[in-house]
Formats: sequence, C-alpha cells, structure tokens
Amino acid sequence: MKAAPLAPRSAAPYLVAVVSGAMCFLAVAALAAAEGAGRIAGAWRDGLEGAATVRIPAPDGREAAAAPAAAALAVLEETPGVAAARLLDAEETAALVAPWLGDGALWEALGLPLMIDVRLDDPPPDAGAVGAMLAAVAPGALWDDHGAWRAPLERAATTFARFAAFSVGLMTAALVAMVAAAARASLAGAATTVRTMRLLGADDGRVAAVFDRPIALRALAGGAVGAPAAALAIAAAPSLGVAESLGAPGAAAGPTLALVVLAPLVATAAAYVTARLAMLAILRRAP
Repeated sequence: MKAAPLAPRSAAPYLVAVVSGAMCFLAVAALAAAEGAGRIAGAWRDGLEGAATVRIPAPDGREAAAAPAAAALAVLEETPGVAAARLLDAEETAALVAPWLGDGALWEALGLPLMIDVRLDDPPPDAGAVGAMLAAVAPGALWDDHGAWRAPLERAATTFARFAAFSVGLMTAALVAMVAAAARASLAGAATTVRTMRLLGADDGRVAAVFDRPIALRALAGGAVGAPAAALAIAAAPSLGVAESLGAPGAAAGPTLALVVLAPLVATAAAYVTARLAMLAILRRAP
C-alpha cells in the first residue's frame, strides 16, 4: 500500500504551474523578439559600416546623368579614404527601391537617381569635404555615409532589449509573488502536519523541504510546457517578411534552444528559492 504524502494535496502548487507556464511562454516570446530585432539591427549595422552611397539626380534619365556620374566616380577614385566606388546599374537600383515602391512603372516615372556604391578605408574621408567636391562636378549629388541610419537602429535595438528585460523582470516578480502566496497557503492548509513534524523533532528546514519541492516541481512542469509552446507558436506564426524586406533574411528567426531550456530552469530556481525563504520566514514566526 502506497504511503500518503506528508504534505496534504493543495491547489496552490498547480496555480504555480500555470503562472510559471505563462511566464515562460511570454518570456521566451519577448526575448526571441528582442533577439530578432538585435539580429536585424546588427545585420544592417554590419552592412552600413565601411560603406557610403552617392546619389546623383537623374530627372531626365540615366543617359543624361551619365557624364556627372562619371565625373563623380573620378573624384571618388582620387579621394583618400575611399577604397572603391562603383556605379550601380538600373536593375540594382530598382532592386534597392523595390521593397518600398514595388515593381512596376511607379519608380520608373519618378526618375530614380544614379547610385554609386562606395567602400571606405579606415579612416574614412571627411563627409563635408567629399560632399563639396562631388557637388562641384555633379550638381545635386548627395554623399550619404549612413550615419543617420546607424544610430537610430542601435537605439531601437537597445530599447527593444530593455523592454524585453523589463517584461521578463515583471513576469518573474509575478511568479515570485504567486509562489510566496502558494507557500503561505500550503503551510496554512497543513498546520496539523507541521505541528506533528515539529513534535517529532523536525527543524524548520526539514519542514520547509516537504512543501517547497512540490512547488518547485510544479514550476518546472509549467515552464517545460510554456517555453516550448512559445517556440512552436513562433515557428507556426506566418512570416511577415520584415527581416527579408530590410535586407536581413533569417535575422528574425525564432528563439534559440538555450533560451527554451533556460526559461523553465530559471522559473524553477526562482520558485524554489522563493518558496524556501517564504516558508522559513513563516515557520520562524509560527509558535
């Protein structure tokens, strides 16, 4: 005949499992989103560093702007700090604007500028000086070293990561509060068992061990369901093509295996430590 457990059955550990599962689901989703945003920003940053673009207006077509473009290329080839410069053909230019303007006659009617792709040495040239030299040989030419793009991208990725960390911290606090309440409820519902164990010589640590382990195991069980569920939900969700449209295919991939494994373990550790400390504090105050 199977012996009855020392700790009476209580609904509190099961509520901990639900909260732990929800926490791990949301934590994995938030951190995966932050991870994807960081990868997209990193892909853009890596692509923009060491590069610049020269835009030459071509309102009358590429042929009419060919001479200013050739003059701009000649200036760039003689500029210290410029490693290489190449004029993009019409197809490459159209591919750059396709994510925003689409394919068709719209961008053709707008009269796309000629684009020169520039690769920079270290140190790069002075942007103001290069811009002035280009404007002298190609009126309306614009030098863009992408500095205006890099800083906002890095700030956005940092903000997203901080928001995800704050969300995880908030969910962890909710789990801790739930575990503390569950610990109190477990001890209150087993007052007779606690008194009996103390009469038999059990110290507070042994009494707490009877009740904190079921809570920790329920937290582990809930997290073991919630974290993989988040990964499956992200994998099953339809792709919006954001990373691809931003030129960073694959950057918005789902959560890593380490994240899926660590989330339940962190939830379990938080639940165990909280339950242990809460129960010891309650038992010390008990008569």
